Amino acid sequence: MSIHSIGGFGAGPYAAGALTPGAGPSTGSQNEAKIKELEKKLEHLTEEKKRAEENHEAEKAQKLAQEIQKVKQQIEQLKQKEKKEEEKEREKGQNGQDSQLPPDGTGQYVNTWA
Repeated sequence: MSIHSIGGFGAGPYAAGALTPGAGPSTGSQNEAKIKELEKKLEHLTEEKKRAEENHEAEKAQKLAQEIQKVKQQIEQLKQKEKKEEEKEREKGQNGQDSQLPPDGTGQYVNTWA
């Protein structure tokens, strides 16, 4: 009996490090992945539009131009969303434990004997 067959760990989503329990992409990395995917799509559409123009396929080129604009808007929206999320994270960091103390630093030490 191999070690992989004990307890059924040989095949499944956690085998060979495919997934780590509790680990998932953060929203930021999801946005980054989506942005990269859209940028590849944009590159492909741009090349296809160029070919359509070279082949004098005006209608196809026009449709591709519209699709290109939609993809550019999606990319811009995701970038703005990512920027807002980064700002929220920065604010969370700045408003951490230190923000509960008065600005002059008083109250930093607690007298447990009082």
